[in-house]
Amino acid sequence: MPDDKFFPRPERKVQKIEVLRLPEIRVSTASFVSITDPQGRQLLIVNKERLLRGGKRELDPIGGCVKATPEGATYIKNLLGVDQFETKEEPNDLRFKAPGAKMNEYREWFLSREGRETSPIREAIEELCQEELGEEEPPLQESDLADLSIGQPRYATELVKTERTGSRGVLTLRLLEVMPATVSMETMNKLIEEANKRVSLLRFVTPGEIIAGKAITGEEIGTVSQCLVVNFDTIPPFE
Repeated sequence: MPDDKFFPRPERKVQKIEVLRLPEIRVSTASFVSITDPQGRQLLIVNKERLLRGGKRELDPIGGCVKATPEGATYIKNLLGVDQFETKEEPNDLRFKAPGAKMNEYREWFLSREGRETSPIREAIEELCQEELGEEEPPLQESDLADLSIGQPRYATELVKTERTGSRGVLTLRLLEVMPATVSMETMNKLIEEANKRVSLLRFVTPGEIIAGKAITGEEIGTVSQCLVVNFDTIPPFE
């Protein structure tokens, strides 16, 4: 594991993503909060779906899939020629398959921040304040996040083969929105105490651990977590 005192800051090079010639591409759109402790470590959470379905402990950012408004969902389906989004239980979650040639049109809509959620707070509260996986109590109560505030969005993209159940192995274009978030010192202390437990859903990890893909505890870190370390003011056009 790299020593972060000597770990070089990742180069802020814009990644060129070539998708326009693909007949079809799976798209996943997510928004995350970036919560940093006084040591500069990022807060990650165990991916609960993978833990429940396969027993794998993988750390990912806090947040989740962006929802379109009903009007936004209709607009995107018409714009991209999409019959339906991927998740029937959450019909407005922005996961779908569409022609690669349409991705710059989707990029422009996503960056406009119209017709969709523009805050990851809903997902953050769900992940940090709900009883799941047999826990006696969730890491936080909703009152702990009453003063949660977020800053201006930053962006990242990733082209990977997804591990998501039902779509495993499918080439996926991720459009990611990252927002710096601040919490009270009392809440931060609760998060640090929880993350320091031997068995916990939460971990604070360094930028070096995120880039290396593994926490000092031995837990794997998903590549999507790199959006917390390397992100930009916008998403460049796809090629």
